[in-house]
Amino acid sequence: MLTWLDYYIEQILNNWKHLVGPEGPIREANGSEVAAEIEAFARMKRASDYVDQLDIVRHLAYRLTIQSNDFSFRMRAAGLGSKGRFRNGERMWPWFMEAACFAELLPFLGRGAGAPGWPHEFAGRGDIDVETITAVQPDAALVQLLADARPPADPEGYLERALSAGGTWYIDLPHRSVLLGDGEVRAIFLMPGLQTGHRVTAVITPPGQDKVRGRVIWHLGAPEDCYGHLINGVDMKTIAGQVNDLVRLLVLYRATAESAERSELKRMDARQLNQSPRRISQNRKKTSLFRVERLAAPADRFGRQPLSNGHTGGWTLGWRSEVSGHFKLQPHGVSRSLRKLIWIDAYERGPKDAAHKARLERLT
Repeated sequence: MLTWLDYYIEQILNNWKHLVGPEGPIREANGSEVAAEIEAFARMKRASDYVDQLDIVRHLAYRLTIQSNDFSFRMRAAGLGSKGRFRNGERMWPWFMEAACFAELLPFLGRGAGAPGWPHEFAGRGDIDVETITAVQPDAALVQLLADARPPADPEGYLERALSAGGTWYIDLPHRSVLLGDGEVRAIFLMPGLQTGHRVTAVITPPGQDKVRGRVIWHLGAPEDCYGHLINGVDMKTIAGQVNDLVRLLVLYRATAESAERSELKRMDARQLNQSPRRISQNRKKTSLFRVERLAAPADRFGRQPLSNGHTGGWTLGWRSEVSGHFKLQPHGVSRSLRKLIWIDAYERGPKDAAHKARLERLT
């Protein structure tokens, strides 16, 4: 599979009967009515048709999205998350999370040529955006350059505009590019909020693998207020804090990247796959169901190579002071209306023969 999202869809295709079965976790977490409705819809489909199989997954995602927006469902999930365990709490909390996360998956199941139609119930629903999606896959070199770096200050709201223009985001991270304890961050979803901001979901898997081991959810810009379920030995707030900055930098980089740094993964939609039924499994390994833009690291590594010449500019100080390395949105182009993400190395500024500014320390 070329992306984690392709792997996840394949798992749902293979396991949906178990998920909604008499002892399945979706029936237990969401109720028998939801599971029965999904089974009734599936009976109308041809099990051998790949398009119809995806339509069953789409309907499953739709029903769970509607269920996860229900107030009583949210209250039950919040109780499981805060109390940790009661009855089957420890086992059930991941499945409440699973159902809640289908809202992020849903927009990607209905886009592109060959995607079956949407249920009629979608008409008029303002809380499900199926029109605007953005899927990106940064390469490992780009993730490494952006890791542990602070996003630039953005008083003009450039980041928010780039986020809003992308709608629902999916970020596919290379294996072992963001390692955290006994796991790795494999995928990230950004879902536009009903009122303000974006909700971030980080999918945690074992290193080098795709099987879900946990999820962490927070609102972009407020990583300290996070929740979810995790494998042992990983701090949830650490993940949210570090990934929060990485997400902002990736969004800014995509908005400013040159055409040479962009390419598309090879793609086959459901109808194209259906034209060769016997080769579906082979083609699924070589192509993606989704239109995914691959982002490569810039050739100049954001200019993060050592400077050979002294830096001169118009900034004058009366003492020497240290400036830590940081990213900056550099204006350029006609009337300086465009922006480019660049890296500024740590350096000292001020007259070379001036004294260093004294550091003050608070004593308690």
